[in-house]
Amino acid sequence: MRAHRSTSVLVAFAAAALVTVGVQPAAAASAPQSSTGAGKTRAACTPTAPYTGCQLFTYTGADQTFTVPADAIEAKADLKGAGGGGSFSAAPGGGNQQGAAGGTTTATFPVEPGQQLTVTVGGGGRTGATTIPATQQRRGGFGGGGHGGWLARAGAGGGGRSGIALGSTQLAIAGGGGGAPGGSGQPGAAGAVGGGDEGAGATIASVGGGGTQDAGGAAGTQGVCTTASQAGTALKGGNGATTGAGSAGDAGGGGGGGWFGGGGGGCNPTGTVVGDGGGGGGSGYLNAGASVTGSTTQGGGGAAGLNQENGGHGTVKLQWRLLEPPAITGPGDGDSTPGDGPISGTGEPGATVTVKDKDGNTVCTAEVQADGSWSCTPTRLLPCGPNELTATQEKGGIVSEPTTVSITVTQPCIEPPKPPVIVEAPKSPATKPAIKGKAPSKKGTVTVRDENGNVLCTATVAANGTWSCTPKKPYPPCTELTATVKVNGISSKPSKPFRTYCPPKWK
Repeated sequence: MRAHRSTSVLVAFAAAALVTVGVQPAAAASAPQSSTGAGKTRAACTPTAPYTGCQLFTYTGADQTFTVPADAIEAKADLKGAGGGGSFSAAPGGGNQQGAAGGTTTATFPVEPGQQLTVTVGGGGRTGATTIPATQQRRGGFGGGGHGGWLARAGAGGGGRSGIALGSTQLAIAGGGGGAPGGSGQPGAAGAVGGGDEGAGATIASVGGGGTQDAGGAAGTQGVCTTASQAGTALKGGNGATTGAGSAGDAGGGGGGGWFGGGGGGCNPTGTVVGDGGGGGGSGYLNAGASVTGSTTQGGGGAAGLNQENGGHGTVKLQWRLLEPPAITGPGDGDSTPGDGPISGTGEPGATVTVKDKDGNTVCTAEVQADGSWSCTPTRLLPCGPNELTATQEKGGIVSEPTTVSITVTQPCIEPPKPPVIVEAPKSPATKPAIKGKAPSKKGTVTVRDENGNVLCTATVAANGTWSCTPKKPYPPCTELTATVKVNGISSKPSKPFRTYCPPKWK
């Protein structure tokens, strides 16, 4: 069953999320560094309990959007950052100079129907090898991957971050892996793994540092390169160091994108045999200020680029769940229960459960506890005899569909009023004359229905116990009428049926 929205429009979550926490400078927002290799944007996937919907986002080279479905209250994102590109040279010349894997982040967060989420799927960093088109060589992956240093022995691009954002507020990020260094004839060091609270960083001085929760990774040492590598910044990895024109020389790998990007790799320090360095990994992120929970770890994301290979793209798997009806576990369906007995069940933690009887009267309300349980006691005695309890729950302006149990109410309970009596109905209904009767309660409101349960008219009982009402529209001859009276919110049983005049042709 489906939930529905209440009339109030809730914007609290969106407003709170946009305050300060999780907001990066506008200049650091995603900008495509490489749009090649784009595939299909998204595909349906199989949700895992308790989630009811699932969408898998794949790399396109541009940000994608997702509109939160009606009645959704929570989403879970499994994010994988992209891997850094591999070295320009095939083995053995490429040696261990490879890219690094992207990180992984799992995030759970509250959502509201209609919200527009921005989904960033990181692109794999490009190798510096001449085996791919020149326009793609050493490019950082979409999602903030830094570019590799260039010339004949180019470094590889860092992998882009994958993330979920609400407006300018980042909710969750998986960091990208660092790109491989260029070739200096020395062993060098591979790009560093992305993800986690801090991306992996320097193993030697020329390797870029990993991004953290507060700052980008440091740039690797410049060494023999003429253009220094760059430190990582918010959301973006630093570019690798570059050798001057006319040299076959050295180059560093690009840093991976992340909450803060990894530093770009540097070059072989002068007079040493240390070798060029790969880029540092970008950091993962969870926005606790927007009620995001989960975990972020190094590695496990897009594959590391091997010799002359591009890094693997990231992915984002987004699942969501709806507000389901609460359960009434006590009394159970078909049980007998005293009219003042407690009512209990299970529901969505933090939601407000409202229990009503068969007449639509609110019996009691309760807040669902952290363990999913709720309980409330009727604010007044329930009517004696057969009854129904109906429960709904509300959270974030969304009201669930109802759940109902049938019960028999025993003492202590309120005796319902005695049924009214229909004493007169028009012989010629075309003229819409009144239906008349008496009510032993001498107060309350009478409702007259036909045999199909359609309401024909209502009347207020006079002090002497009489009542009269005129149907809004004619009814056919030989109609069976019944009446009930409601006093203080409690309805009587139906009256004895009264059949209107039946002409011979109707008999």
